[in-house]
Amino acid sequence: MLGQLFLQGRLENIVGMKVREIEPTLLCSLPHCFVEIEAGYCDRLFQSLVPAILPFSSCFPFARLRESDDGDKNHTMSSSTSAEEMLDQSKGNQLPVPVLGITLQFQGSNQLLAARSLQSLPEVGWQPLVLPGAVARVLDDGLHYFIHESLSLPLLAVKTGCPQAGVQLVVFVQEEGNFRVMEQFYSKLFGVKPIEQGTPGGTICTSIMPLSPQMEFVLAFYRGLKTQSMKKAALYVHVKDVYTIRGIIKICTDYWHINDPEGNRIVIFQSLK
Repeated sequence: MLGQLFLQGRLENIVGMKVREIEPTLLCSLPHCFVEIEAGYCDRLFQSLVPAILPFSSCFPFARLRESDDGDKNHTMSSSTSAEEMLDQSKGNQLPVPVLGITLQFQGSNQLLAARSLQSLPEVGWQPLVLPGAVARVLDDGLHYFIHESLSLPLLAVKTGCPQAGVQLVVFVQEEGNFRVMEQFYSKLFGVKPIEQGTPGGTICTSIMPLSPQMEFVLAFYRGLKTQSMKKAALYVHVKDVYTIRGIIKICTDYWHINDPEGNRIVIFQSLK
């Protein structure tokens, strides 16, 4: 409609501004859940994420970058922390890794694209994460975890040979004893029941909650994997009836804040009415 009016010469002046050119754009609807990463300058984060994600999809609404006014310090690891101190989680003295993760699930017929993504990750600062030995032995061979060597980003995983393409947003449970209460919290928050439930006590315990045909939320506990909350990242969740959630704090119109039982930051939002 706007483009047609422009072609007809009926949009030459709008509130004192002259329209000279109209370019097409791609609008993506917000998913049910996504991760927002806060940074002083988003250029480095953008350059580290795009080469890995682009082979998966040119439109990726499951991660969002937001610039703050605190400079570059918000998204770089401190001088006392390095990826080398996190990379090998099979050693008992390793530092914790980020509690949030994003898994790109490549369909079996798209293995060339998966290989391209895996190849590009080290080129933009991502290093393979060595999981505890017992965990690595029971995990799917097609699941590869990476951690960024200098930026404070969620873990990134590439899973190959999947029945269909999709994205998993993962929250790693820090204490095994909290798994069931975390599962109950997120099940109520999303309004869905897990389609796959693990049993605490084993090497791996996961709970999968489907949010759309192409997206799942995964709650996971990996024995021996040390994780910690991310101060500059939040999980955004769309909730239809926000007043069914207890303990929320209003941020602004249509946005509320709450922490999960382990202190991870969650922002609840509703669509504009």
